[in-house]
Amino acid sequence: MLMISMINVKKYNMAGKKKIKKLSPDLGKANLKEEEEDFRDDDTSSKDEGAVSGDDKDVSENESANATSMPKNKAKKSKDPMNRIKDITDSETSLKKKTPSEAATVVRLRAGPMNKSTTAKTEQRNFQTIQDKHEKESKNAEESKAIQDKHEKESKNAEESKAEKVDGNQALRFILAFITLCGLIAWILTWNPPTIPLGHSYRDTDEFVKSVEEMKTSFPDQFPEYWRLVRNSGKRHLKKVESQNKQDLRPLSLLIVAFEDSKNIMDCFLKKIGEAYTDKPFESISSNDYIGEDARLRLDEKIKSSLRGNQKFVVVKGIQNLPYDAAELFMTYADEYNDMHHYPQSAIIMSAVLPYSKSGSRKELEKETGTYFLDKLWSDQANINNRAALWTRVGDGIIVLKNEKENPCVL
Repeated sequence: MLMISMINVKKYNMAGKKKIKKLSPDLGKANLKEEEEDFRDDDTSSKDEGAVSGDDKDVSENESANATSMPKNKAKKSKDPMNRIKDITDSETSLKKKTPSEAATVVRLRAGPMNKSTTAKTEQRNFQTIQDKHEKESKNAEESKAIQDKHEKESKNAEESKAEKVDGNQALRFILAFITLCGLIAWILTWNPPTIPLGHSYRDTDEFVKSVEEMKTSFPDQFPEYWRLVRNSGKRHLKKVESQNKQDLRPLSLLIVAFEDSKNIMDCFLKKIGEAYTDKPFESISSNDYIGEDARLRLDEKIKSSLRGNQKFVVVKGIQNLPYDAAELFMTYADEYNDMHHYPQSAIIMSAVLPYSKSGSRKELEKETGTYFLDKLWSDQANINNRAALWTRVGDGIIVLKNEKENPCVL
C-alpha cells in the first residue's frame, strides 16, 4: 500500500504539471504529448514496485483506491488535465483532515522514492564526515597521549635525577663526616700537649709564695683579700708554666690602682711584686712614652718584644695616660685568638693612678675606681659600651692600694 500511495502521489504531481503547462499560452501540444509519455512511464514503473506493507493501510487508504482505478481511467485523465488537478486538490484536502503525524507520514511516503538517491548520498557524506571527525579526534587523542607520556617521562627523569642528586649529596656528606671522624680519632691518638720553651725567668712556686708573704709584712695597711688574690693567681699561673703544658694556659694580667694620696707607694709595690715573680731584671714600660696616633702599634710591639726572650714578666705603668685605642690592647691580651697566645706564660702587671684622694672600705674604693674608668676616663674617646668592655676585661683582678705609714722601699 505504501508503494502504491507513493506512485499515486507522483502521478498527481505529474498531472498538475501537465495542467499548468497546457494552461500556459507559451506551451504547445508537443509539451502535452511529452508529459503524457512521462506519465505512462511512471505508471509502468509503479507496477514493478510490488505491494506495500499493511502498516500504512489506514494512512494511505485514499491513495490506494486512486491507484486501483488509475489504469482504467488513465487515458481519459491524461486527456483531461483538469481532472488531474482536481485529484491533486482532493489529495491535499485529505492531508489536511489527517492528524499531523499521519500527514507527515504521507508526505514522507510521497517524497521518499524521488529523494532516495539524494538521501543515500547525503547519508554517505554524513557518514564520511563523522568518520573523518572520529579519525581526527582519535589522532588528537593519540597526540595528546604522546605529549602526556612525554611529560610523564620527563617528570620521571627529573625525579630520578633529583633522587640521584640527593643520594649523591647524602653520600658526599657521609664520606666527609667519615673522613672528619677518622681525622679526629687520629689526632686524639697522636696528639701530645705542646710544650713551652724551657727558657723563662720565673721563680719556682714555693719561692713566689714566700716572697708574697714577705710583701704582706712590708705593706701591713693593705686589705688582706688582696694578698690572697696575688698569692693564688700567681701560684696557679706558675704551676701551669712549670708543667710546660699550654692547655688552659693564658697570659696573667692584674690591674693595680692608687689614688693621689697613695701613689707614693705604687712604684715600690710594683718593684716588690716583680721581684716575687722573677729574680731577673724585667721590663717596666711607661705609658707617657706612647702618646699619638701610632701609640697602639708601638706599645703592642714593645710588649711583645719584651716577651720574646726568657723574661715573661712585664710592667706597664700609668695606663690612664694612654689613648683609648692603645689601652684596648689589654682587653685582648687574654684572648686565645690574639697574637699574645704565642706567649701564654706571660704575666702583665698594669698600674693606674686616679687624680684625687679617696678613703673608705675595699668595696667603696673598688666602686669608685669602676666609676672613674666607666664615666670619666676616655669618655671623650669611646662610648660607654666600649669603655665597659675594657673595664670588665682589663685584668684577672683589681688591687686598690691604700697609703702606708712608711714606704718599704725608702728604708
